[in-house]
Amino acid sequence: MKKSKLMKSIVAVIAIAVLAAPGVALGSEWYTAPEKDELIKQPKPYSPYVDQNFPQKVFFGDTHHHSSFSVDSGMIGNKLGPEQSFRFARGEEVRTSTGQRAQLNRPMDFLVVSDHAEYLGISDLISTANPDFLATDVGREWYGAMQEGGDKAWQTVLEMVQDFQKG
Repeated sequence: MKKSKLMKSIVAVIAIAVLAAPGVALGSEWYTAPEKDELIKQPKPYSPYVDQNFPQKVFFGDTHHHSSFSVDSGMIGNKLGPEQSFRFARGEEVRTSTGQRAQLNRPMDFLVVSDHAEYLGISDLISTANPDFLATDVGREWYGAMQEGGDKAWQTVLEMVQDFQKG
């Protein structure tokens, strides 16, 4: 009985091995080994621009724009804030700081308004004579210097620049 059980197990193992061997039990046409080139397929290039030396889609815009909120832009006469900047970038007509009409031939694809954090909005407070700003000593001093103009205004602007360079 033990021999017959052992024999059945051996026959079963051989049968499994024969059936599992490619091409043996079902004929050689059932399974053929793939060619080397089929095993190592090259991936399709991920970039559509691999063989091109020029851009296909060019965007038009400005990555560093200062509105009147930046002290350097506002103090030299720019009266257009971020809202007008974005309107202009979208292709809408705006009035320039000198009153001229301006409009782009085509809208920008992007605009980055990168106003300085230091003295943000000070030039607007000065040009509109903001009462809260004028209630401060420095506000009255800077407003007076800008109203006087000339060397006094220039010296005040230089002092502002030196102040925010020092931190």
